[in-house]
Amino acid sequence: MSERGKSRRVRFKRTIKYGVGKPTNFGYAYELDEDGIGIYTENPVDKGKILVIEILLQNEFILIEGEASWSVQDSRTRAYKTKVTITKNHPKLEKVYKRIKITRHAKTFY
Repeated sequence: MSERGKSRRVRFKRTIKYGVGKPTNFGYAYELDEDGIGIYTENPVDKGKILVIEILLQNEFILIEGEASWSVQDSRTRAYKTKVTITKNHPKLEKVYKRIKITRHAKTFY
C-alpha cells in the first residue's frame, strides 16, 4: 500500500452493491486509487465498518472488501460520499486501475 494521498485518483463510475457482511444496498463508485474506492451511498457509513462491495467488471461480478475511512453528505446530490480503504482487492480491479492510470481513458477497459 502507498502512503495516504500519494496514489493518483482516477475516475471510476460504476454501479455497485455494498453492505456489511454481504452486498445488499445499491450505490455507485465515483473514483478509484491504489488503496481505495470512493462510493456514493444512500445512508452514511460509520467509520471503521467493513464493507463488501460487488462491482460488474469485464462481464463478471467481482467482490472486494474494505474499511470505511469517512462518510460525508454531498450538498449537491444529498447522497453520502464514502471513502473505503480496500483490504481485500481483486486482481481484475487492480489491473483496470493500472490501465486507467496509464492511459487516462477509462471506458476502454471496463
